[in-house]
Amino acid sequence: MIDSPNIISGARTVAHMAAHFEELKEVSLKLNKQAAASTRGYFTPSEDEEVRHLLVSYWQSRNALYDLVISLRDGNEMTSTRPRGDLLGSLCRGHTSG
Repeated sequence: MIDSPNIISGARTVAHMAAHFEELKEVSLKLNKQAAASTRGYFTPSEDEEVRHLLVSYWQSRNALYDLVISLRDGNEMTSTRPRGDLLGSLCRGHTSG
């Protein structure tokens, strides 16, 4: 059985992730508007770094939500052995600690 604090912390995590996904969407739209890479055929080093950061942040966010779903399904606290990103991981761990 899932207790009330886990549901509340899970809801806070989802709310944080929703805001984070909106930020990622804004960044991706900005990058898409710049679209110079598609005419050049390659990314500049700074564009490459932005795209990689966006992709890694998306993967980490998606994995955090997946971990939350699994933990709620199993009725357990989030106890993943996978390494998490520094900011996102601390947010998720902070929201699930009580």
